[in-house]
Amino acid sequence: MDLLDRISLDDTWTEFYEYKIAQGNMSCKEADELRAYIDNRRYEAIVDSIINESYEIPVPVRCEINKLNSSKKRIVYTYPYDFSNVLKIIAYCLHVYDNCFANGCLAFRRDRSFKSVIGTLKEKSKESRLYAIKTDISNYFNSIDVDILCGELSEVLVHDKRLFAFCERMLRADKAFDTARGCEVCEKRGAMAGIPVASFFANVYLRKLDREFEKRGILYYRYSDDILIMTRDEKSLNEIRSELYDRLREYGLEINVSKEAIIVGKKTIDFLGLSILDGEVDLSFATKEKLKGKIKRKAKSIRRWCDKKSVSYEKGAKALIKSMNRKFYSVEDDDFSWSRWFFPVITTSQGLKQIDAYMQDYVRFCITGRHNKGNYRIRYSELKKLGYISLVNKWYGYKRTGKYEN
Repeated sequence: MDLLDRISLDDTWTEFYEYKIAQGNMSCKEADELRAYIDNRRYEAIVDSIINESYEIPVPVRCEINKLNSSKKRIVYTYPYDFSNVLKIIAYCLHVYDNCFANGCLAFRRDRSFKSVIGTLKEKSKESRLYAIKTDISNYFNSIDVDILCGELSEVLVHDKRLFAFCERMLRADKAFDTARGCEVCEKRGAMAGIPVASFFANVYLRKLDREFEKRGILYYRYSDDILIMTRDEKSLNEIRSELYDRLREYGLEINVSKEAIIVGKKTIDFLGLSILDGEVDLSFATKEKLKGKIKRKAKSIRRWCDKKSVSYEKGAKALIKSMNRKFYSVEDDDFSWSRWFFPVITTSQGLKQIDAYMQDYVRFCITGRHNKGNYRIRYSELKKLGYISLVNKWYGYKRTGKYEN
C-alpha cells in the first residue's frame, strides 16, 4: 500500500485527527472544523481524483508578509481549506521518509528536532575555544529550483510514484492569485512557503549536502534555511565556510550575508531564536526585539482603533492581551506555538522577564496613552483581571509539570 492509498482510509484520518488533538495544536474551533471535515468525508473526492490523476490542482493564493526591520517581504502561498487538509495529512504521512535525512536536518521531523541536539550545543558553549559559523539561506523556499527538487523527490519517493507525480504537477503549475494585484500571475514559486508539504520539500532539496557534511564527521545542523557548523579550528572553519557557500550556489541558493555570524573563542551561540552560553539557554536578542516590536506596533494600533471607534481603552488593553496570548500560547503555525518552541529548551527566565515587563508596560500604555511612573497605579492584579498571563509563571508551571496549559 502506497502513501496515497493510506490517506484514502478512514483509519488514517482518525489517526491524524487523534495525533493533532494529542499535540494540542488546535483551538476548539479548529478541532471541531477538522472533525466535521472528516465526518462528512470532504476529503474523499479530492483523494480519489488525486489517486486517479484526474484532480485539477487549485490555484494558490499568494500573499506578501512584512519582515521585521526589513523592506523585504516574505511570500507565502495558501490553498483552499479542503485541499489544504489533504496536503496536511500527506505531510503527516510523509514522516515515514524521515530516515532519508541526515541527523543534522532538524526541521519538522517526528523523532529528530532541535531539542534533541540542545545538549550538545550547551556543552559546546562551555568550551574556551569555539569555532563555528551560523548562516542563513536567503529566501530559501522560494529560491528552490523546481527541476532540482523534482529530481531529488523522484529518488526519495521511488516507492510512491503516484505521490511523486502529484507533487511534481503541483510544483510545476507556476500560477498563483496575487492578493496585492488582485489577479492571477505566472511565476516560479519554488517549494511554496506556507503550504503544509513545503517543509518536506525543503528537507529533501538539500538532503545530499546535509549527508555529505555529516559523513565527514562535521558537527552540522540545518533547520530549513538556518545552518550552524562547528569545527576543530579556525582553518577548518574557513575552508568549510567556503565549501558550503560554493555548494549552495550549485543549488541556486545565496547566503544572507547580514545574518552570518562567525564564532571564534568563547562566545554566545545564537541559533533558531536562542542564545546559548556556558550551558545556559535563553531567548536571543533578536527574538526579544522581534517580540517587543510586535507588542509595540499592536499596542499603538489598538490605541488608534480605540480613538477612532470610541472604544474604551480598557477594552483595547484586553484586545492587546488577547492578541499576544494567542501568539504565546496558541497555535499560529501548523506545528507549534511560541511557548512550545521555547519553553522546553530555555534554562533561565531572564529573557521571559524582559518580555513580561515590556508587555505589562504596553498594556498600561493602552489604558493611559503614556509611558511614565504614574502607569504603575494600574496594579498587576488589575492586569490579570484583564486576562494578562505572565510568561515566567507559565514557564515555571511547565517546568514543574511538563505540560502546556493553554
